[in-house]
Amino acid sequence: MTEARIIYQLEDLKKFYDQREVLSGITISFLEGANIGLIGPNGAGKSTLLHCLGGVDKADSGSILFHGENMMCMPAHEIAELRRAQIASIFQFFYLLPTLTVEENIAFPLQLQSMPGRQRKERVATILNQVGMEQRKDAFPNQLSGGEQQRAAIARALITRPKVILADEPTGNLDSQNGRRILDLMRELLCSQNIALLLVTHSEEAAAICNTTWKMQDGNLIT
Repeated sequence: MTEARIIYQLEDLKKFYDQREVLSGITISFLEGANIGLIGPNGAGKSTLLHCLGGVDKADSGSILFHGENMMCMPAHEIAELRRAQIASIFQFFYLLPTLTVEENIAFPLQLQSMPGRQRKERVATILNQVGMEQRKDAFPNQLSGGEQQRAAIARALITRPKVILADEPTGNLDSQNGRRILDLMRELLCSQNIALLLVTHSEEAAAICNTTWKMQDGNLIT
């Protein structure tokens, strides 16, 4: 069996907003395929940490190594390429493009990678089946329930076969039954593809799908 590699390594990561320290010198690492739930109160720094890991926001000091490469030193086009190919995000709000069908929304990241049409269609068909949306592939986002929209968003995140999923309250807009279904689906798909997950949540139940739970309080990470 191949030994898992470190996917993220953070060293003394700090972030300030209006002179308030939001991330207080975080030093941590996690492995490929790890499933980590990140819980804590509002304002603890959870989403800020997620945004820094995804390259959406930039920390003020410290380092974020992704497979040994420091994201803090990468130019914008390299960060964009990481986000297209290796780092995917799932949000509380689904952010599906309203003028595209489910199938077209899911295929969109592959178009950005210039994947040939036939290969793209085959991969989209596979993921539609995995998330149980093959019968809704021609529907537009406004014709979907909340649970269906989140299934489509998960499929779009997984379509590029990323190394890591960064999920920020992915069930926050769903009722408890649909939320449970989405969490079960995420756990099943991520485990089968050995994709690492960092799941930001207020919910102990949501964090329970992960193998490890970290807590954040006042910008500090408690593992």
